[in-house]
Amino acid sequence: MITRLSRSRGMSLLVVLGVLVVVSIFAASMNFLASQTTQKARRIAAQKGAMLIARSARALAFAQICRDITDEKSEIFKILINPSLTTEQKIPVNIASLTSLAAEFKQGKADLSVTVDSISPLDKDKLTKTTGGFDEVERKIVLKIKPTVVVDGISYSFEELRQVKIFNLVPGILGKFSFFVKEPESDYNKFAAELNGKVDDRVLSPQLPVVFKNGGTLDVGTKLDPTDLDSWKRRGFIYLGNPSLGGEIDLNLTAGSHPAYGEDFHFFNIADVESKNPDKILPGYFEPEPAGRLSDPTKSNWQECPQSSNPTSVTSNFAPFFYFWIKHQIKGFFTASPATNDDMNADGKLAVYFKNSSGAPNTKMMSSVLHLFGTNSCPSPTLVLGNVFRRYADYSAIVVDATGDKYHDACLTYLNEAEDDTGIPGHVAKVKVCKNSALGEKPLQVNPPSYINIDGFYDYNGLMPSGFDIYKSKMCQIITEPYLRSHDCLYHCTEDDFFPQASSFPAAPGKLSLPTTTFKLDLPSLDPADPSPRAASFFEYGSLSAIPMDYIKSKCVFTVNSYEDFMARFLSGPLMNQLNLDTGVLIKWKAGEKYVIPTDLNIVRGGIIVFEKGDVSVGKIPFKMSTDEFLIIVALDGNIEITEDVVAASLFAPNGQIIINNTPDSTINGGVVVKKFLPNTFPNGGKIEYNANTDPSSKASYNDYYRGMVSNIASSFREIQ
Repeated sequence: MITRLSRSRGMSLLVVLGVLVVVSIFAASMNFLASQTTQKARRIAAQKGAMLIARSARALAFAQICRDITDEKSEIFKILINPSLTTEQKIPVNIASLTSLAAEFKQGKADLSVTVDSISPLDKDKLTKTTGGFDEVERKIVLKIKPTVVVDGISYSFEELRQVKIFNLVPGILGKFSFFVKEPESDYNKFAAELNGKVDDRVLSPQLPVVFKNGGTLDVGTKLDPTDLDSWKRRGFIYLGNPSLGGEIDLNLTAGSHPAYGEDFHFFNIADVESKNPDKILPGYFEPEPAGRLSDPTKSNWQECPQSSNPTSVTSNFAPFFYFWIKHQIKGFFTASPATNDDMNADGKLAVYFKNSSGAPNTKMMSSVLHLFGTNSCPSPTLVLGNVFRRYADYSAIVVDATGDKYHDACLTYLNEAEDDTGIPGHVAKVKVCKNSALGEKPLQVNPPSYINIDGFYDYNGLMPSGFDIYKSKMCQIITEPYLRSHDCLYHCTEDDFFPQASSFPAAPGKLSLPTTTFKLDLPSLDPADPSPRAASFFEYGSLSAIPMDYIKSKCVFTVNSYEDFMARFLSGPLMNQLNLDTGVLIKWKAGEKYVIPTDLNIVRGGIIVFEKGDVSVGKIPFKMSTDEFLIIVALDGNIEITEDVVAASLFAPNGQIIINNTPDSTINGGVVVKKFLPNTFPNGGKIEYNANTDPSSKASYNDYYRGMVSNIASSFREIQ
């Protein structure tokens, strides 16, 4: 019994021990599994923490770049607009807050690098030296954002690529033009003016001119350095491509000195640079001569001769010596003489005075509706490109001062156009007194009334000792010459010599200047202290007629699918008329959509708006003297309609035209770019005033309009294990 009991106890002990072993193993297993789960949870938590910190690092980098890329004084902005920027360039980002965040985790560390991964042109095909304009700063930059985070021994990193666009709000080469017409009309000579330059209201449906203010120091009232022959570069250019039928464009110039319409300023130099008081040199022209005023009679090309055919009593006011002088009496075309109400061609005067000149009289008597050079009161020297010529009648005559008061009292004879000395006019026995003689204070008494007798003393050899060659240079002529001469006449004419003696433009042998369609334009240095231009030219002798007009789409950073989307994104205010743009936006075409720019548009931040297709209606956009903002409205494949009198914006319709609707006259403060410009585009006249802020060669403003935009969508993402 004892033995059996002992055996039973031994068996129980084995069972108990086995159970204990099983329980121990199970407990150990459970402990191991719990430990593994804890470690895995810790690793997952660490990994998640590292990922969150890494994403925070990316958000931190994105926010800093977006902020600093709009601040021209920031280090990031200066790096990205540096023309010498290379790949692997580090972009500085402040990671202090990131480091503090990582320190909140066990064994937490974080690092962040932002480097330049690649650089490419903004548009290598359409923004070049011969197309829309080359700027090495305008480009697409791909940034590599790489955060590296360690939390509790767990490392996490990824690489993300983001595209940055650096662009300039100035609209490429077209920003240099006050007026750009691809296919102009062949005849703009529709403006009828009297001799004094006033509109001739006797003409049925008179067409008023469009006058230009091309910018520059002559327009803003500051002092002008007369020796600065490159000043035309700082003004808006004008381009008139060949007319649709080919050939040249001849623009007739208006006679007279009416402040709004006269064009006498074409033929006078700027204020006398030989003035004894240099401080009096202003951006103006010789003061209008009082009626009949003559220059100093002591000069060599005067002829002083005694006279005996007229009484010399006190009542007659005749002087014992008469002064004779060759004077350019009338310059330009006119429809009538206010004094006699005669037509310019009355009694066949054109055939008499201009025997060798060709052209129908009616064409000669009408002037261009395009006053490319501004107005008499606001001349705007500019560079006119294209096969464009200016044409004018130059009436020259021999005049006489019979009273010694230095005012001409009569016109002896016009110097008729002649081929040889047989055409030179002969002696004139008596001449009719000018209506403006003697200023009315000392009436000229003559017998018979209204005539002056002339002794047969004077001869052309006295006034022109070199004979017919000199006569030929002084005689009446219909002159057709390159419009570039407008600039030459400003700087190279003197008060005594009507014709410029030099040219600041390239000239072929034997010719003063030539029309041209090419030029070279350089961007200002990025260093304000460096006056020299950049090494690479912005535009270099490209063909203006071959410019791809859609190049301006390359300037657009945003693309919206409808005009409603655009208004929702960029317009604000109770009237939805406050524009905060500061970029370029392309609006995709939507069938049936009508584009109407809100009237009284308030430009808070300007930029470029490109309508892909369709017509655009523009209301009033007020001009603000204090702002440096500008707006470019582009209808790539449509017309631009103007419904108000003031539009402070550049209007580009490269495949269409400008249409004026329901306005008495219109002023456009900005450049105009069109395919067609009809003579009656501005039926009631108007003004086009160049906005110098859009000038790519401007040292004053171009560098201020660089902008940068960062894509809010990554172009690629790659985790690094």
